[in-house]
Formats: sequence, C-alpha cells, structure tokens
Amino acid sequence: MDGIPLNQFSMDEHNGYFRIATTDYADWQNITNNLYVLDGIMQVVGQINDIAKGEQIYSARFIGDKGYLVTFEMVDPLFVIDLANPRAPKILGELKIPGFSNYLHPLDENHLLGIGQDTQVNSSEGREFATTKGMKLAIFDVSEVNNPKEKHVELIGGQGTWSEALYNHKAVFFHEGVLALPVSVTASRPADRWDYKVEFAGALFYDVDLDTGFNQVGRVSHTNGEQEMFYHSDIRRIVQIEDVYYTVSLDQIMAHSAQDFQKLAELKLPVPDHYYPAPDFRR
Repeated sequence: MDGIPLNQFSMDEHNGYFRIATTDYADWQNITNNLYVLDGIMQVVGQINDIAKGEQIYSARFIGDKGYLVTFEMVDPLFVIDLANPRAPKILGELKIPGFSNYLHPLDENHLLGIGQDTQVNSSEGREFATTKGMKLAIFDVSEVNNPKEKHVELIGGQGTWSEALYNHKAVFFHEGVLALPVSVTASRPADRWDYKVEFAGALFYDVDLDTGFNQVGRVSHTNGEQEMFYHSDIRRIVQIEDVYYTVSLDQIMAHSAQDFQKLAELKLPVPDHYYPAPDFRR
C-alpha cells in the first residue's frame, strides 16, 4: 500500500474487511490518492489507485457498502465509491463544486452533511490558484449514486472565518437535527485590505432539515462584545443534557435553555498562567 490516511475516518472495518483511503505524497509533482480493501489477514484484495491526481484527500467516510471521499485542488470533487464487492471497488459518481469539506457526517442513508470552507479560483500571471473564503455547510444528496448533488448550502462569514470543527470533529455538535459549531466569524473585506474584523466569536446553532436546509436558531458567546478577543474565551465544546446546552471555553462554562437560548447559569474557571491575551491578527 502507498500513502498515508488523513485521520480515523479514512479507515473502517465492515463485514470482515478493512477499508482505508490514503494520499501518496512521495512525488510532490504527482500527488495521488488510493483506496485499499484488506481481508482478515491484512492482504490487499481490492483497490482503486490514482484517484484525483494532483489533489489530496480532505475528508473521507465509509458507510456500509459505500465510501465517500472529498479531494481538493481548485474545486471540491465528492466521490461516491461502491464497496459492495470488496474485491472490485469502483467509483460510481463524482460531484465537482467550489470549496471543500473537511468533515463528512451521515444524516441518513442518502444524505451527508459536509463542513468545510468556501473557495474561489483566482489567476495571476497566467496561473490559477484557489483561495479560501468563509465557512461552508452543505447537504449532499447521494441517493443517485452515479449523480450526487449538493442539495443545500449555508455560507458563514468572509475570508478568515475559522472553526476548530475544520480540523477536529470533537468540536462538532449534532443531535436530533440540531448542528452547533464553535466559530469565529469575520466580515467580508474589500480586496485592498488584508486585515480581518471579527464580527462574532462563539457557537452557532442550526436546525438541519433535508427539505429546507440550514436555519440558524441561536447563538452563544463567551466574550463580552468588546473588540479585543481572547483565545481562552473561544468556545471549544458544545454538549446537551436534557433541555440545556452547555458551552465550554478555557475560562468558563455557560448553560443556556435549548428552547429559547436564555442564559441559565455560568461558571468561571481559573485560566492557567501560561494562557494570555493573544493579538487577534484576523481583524
């Protein structure tokens, strides 16, 4: 086998077979992606090589007899892979859209939630390159395996908008159709400016519906609304216990009603000495 897996979602066991998706960086001029199926004695019995040459895997998910890969260079191809026959895996369909998904989450057997970033393609001196914009939430319809579709999209903020959920799935809250993410939202800026203005730092809550898409139902912040943002006030985790949402940052825990987002209580936490107010270069 060649290449390395992106994360734990690039690996999976199903019906006695181990599936793994890798990106091979051995030749930086010709990056390639591969999918391997191994049997119970770790022998490769099926494989697909050279998927999306020149791109790299940004997210992966295996669900039953299907596999889903997102690669990226200029646009975001979502590949639907048939694994029903472990000895003969094959790509069924491909969807090319702007942006990319860093994390894929199954909504049901026919729909995936993608969390990532929006992008735009620019050119300079005859060369094309992609730049990231705000965050992007998407619902993918994979019911037609040969023709996957992007069904709904929600764009959050402008260039510089960021979330821990882009690299750590533990920051993603999803329960009974409610999605919540810790996000630092920056405003869109004129092309002649390189600084970013943070409009909001906290957690955004969305109702996720397969028919209507994303509907923001609430938001929670641990900052006091002042211009200066402190990293230890950034929300890191969101959990729910009965009818209460709990948001956790380094310096406090807040409890809010899951019905109307009214604040119920807060608990201040001591911030260790090695945490200090850091300059916010995104403004």
